[in-house]
Amino acid sequence: MRGLLLVLLGLLACEKQRPAARGVGDRLQAFIVQDSEKRNKQCFVCAYAGKPTILAVGELDDARFEDDLAAIEAIRAERPGLTAFAVLGRFEGGTLRSPADEAAALEALEALRARRGIGFPLSILPKEMSPEQRQNYAPFGAAYAIDRGRTVWFADADNHVRYAATWTEAGDAEGLAKAAGVGR
Repeated sequence: MRGLLLVLLGLLACEKQRPAARGVGDRLQAFIVQDSEKRNKQCFVCAYAGKPTILAVGELDDARFEDDLAAIEAIRAERPGLTAFAVLGRFEGGTLRSPADEAAALEALEALRARRGIGFPLSILPKEMSPEQRQNYAPFGAAYAIDRGRTVWFADADNHVRYAATWTEAGDAEGLAKAAGVGR
């Protein structure tokens, strides 16, 4: 009887966990970031619920990703109501990690926003979360199967991913614009 109870409890625990989102057809999943502007820890997936959203993931100090962010800002400017946010860090072993120096990274992201005219939040994965955040939000690496920088996703207002790509060329923003309903 005890063995059956343990099996049932194990099944219930597994049900609570969702598989990592891999791209088109999946849903954006909640996770905690630290915003460079206000320095608060929050979930932008939650904050932007009910709105079409672009999620961009990249490496700190990647000039090509800075260009990607500027292209995303141009797309966002053409479609009122379109939200966006970016998570930057360092990829290690195929997983996005917090920067070694969080304060310096947040300062650099604010400078990047000002320099490139980015109006949407740039954020990092925080090293520390509150007990409540740890209990209620999956770590980014468990929520998303994103293993490299310059990855851009677009989700509709219901958080269903309609576009997912790892950008390699300057013209890659065209697919995002089309998915987001921006005429170019």
